[in-house]
Amino acid sequence: MKESKNDVINIVSNYNSIYGGNFIPSIISIARELSKSSKVILSFPLSSKQRNWMQFLLSCDFDIEFFDSSTSKRIKKTVKEINKKRKVTIVYSHFLSALLVKSLALFNKRIKLIIHLHSDFTGGKKMPVMFYIKKYFADRIARRDALYIYDSIQQKRHSKAKFCWQVPSGISFDRVPCEQLNIQSFKKEHGIQNDDCIFLVFGWSPFIKGVDIICNALEMCLLNGKNNFKLLLVHGKDDGYDRCLKYIKEKCNYEVIKKNVIFVQPIEDVFSYFHISDVFVSSSRSEGFPYSILEALATEKPIIVSEIDATKWSFEFQSVFHYSVEDYASLSKIMLSIDNLCKEVDLIDAKEKALNKYSISIWTNSVLEVFKHLNGK
Repeated sequence: MKESKNDVINIVSNYNSIYGGNFIPSIISIARELSKSSKVILSFPLSSKQRNWMQFLLSCDFDIEFFDSSTSKRIKKTVKEINKKRKVTIVYSHFLSALLVKSLALFNKRIKLIIHLHSDFTGGKKMPVMFYIKKYFADRIARRDALYIYDSIQQKRHSKAKFCWQVPSGISFDRVPCEQLNIQSFKKEHGIQNDDCIFLVFGWSPFIKGVDIICNALEMCLLNGKNNFKLLLVHGKDDGYDRCLKYIKEKCNYEVIKKNVIFVQPIEDVFSYFHISDVFVSSSRSEGFPYSILEALATEKPIIVSEIDATKWSFEFQSVFHYSVEDYASLSKIMLSIDNLCKEVDLIDAKEKALNKYSISIWTNSVLEVFKHLNGK
């Protein structure tokens, strides 16, 4: 694609998370590259206006529009208004369904579409029939000239889209400016002793992230005498703590594990949680391409992952150990053996290998390659 300043690219992200994480640096990177040859607009939900990462974006002088994300109809209406007002020629979307994105330009071939789908978020569950009808319509009928970008191999494999690419995520250390945790103070506050072994897990969606799996594995470890094993569980935003605790009480023996579970809220400086921890666990039932595994590799931590398609890329790293999804007994065996398993593991080598293969610059260049196909299909 030979872009010109006549191209107006609207990067539409239905993203209003409290924290910018790795996603906002990714958007900054691709927007800056596209801006070298095209006019670039960033569109975000109205609800993101007060986020710290949004204030950072505004301070960087990006051209930002806001849309109403209260319903799909409002998203469609307000984003179409932005496209019309700004004479947009290319829409590049994130965290929006393919069908919704295509509805923005269903009968308008002047607008070209790149749809970036980050995860199915199903947790491996069977979805309602209407879900598959909508997916079929989006992939096989409506605007078949749209380009798709998938994070995971599984998504691409299951896609019926005519033009699609798999682009694995890249890690950025250049995150939104934020206050770092005082690790020693944190450990003292939460009663973490020097001989404790801390397993870090993210549980923003308890079912999808397999919180019950890691909690049941922890119980087995405690029954094997590993009382120094503790779970650092990062819950979701807003009512995330209550949802996570309720889920654990319903699915696990909470009375056995409660003294060994440390609930913490999500923070911008996520690397502090990795530095506090000894091992990272991804017990997910489904993922796109998890940033967290890259973050764990980059902070030189051993990793235990469930064997889902989205994590299989990580098996090439010697510091990654895997178990069959749902099999918490196998997970507990790896946890119990983690010290012995890591004796001959070179964590620094794993870090360097990961950063060389999954950098933000590689991700950005891969996305730019997709843009080149817009005028070349």
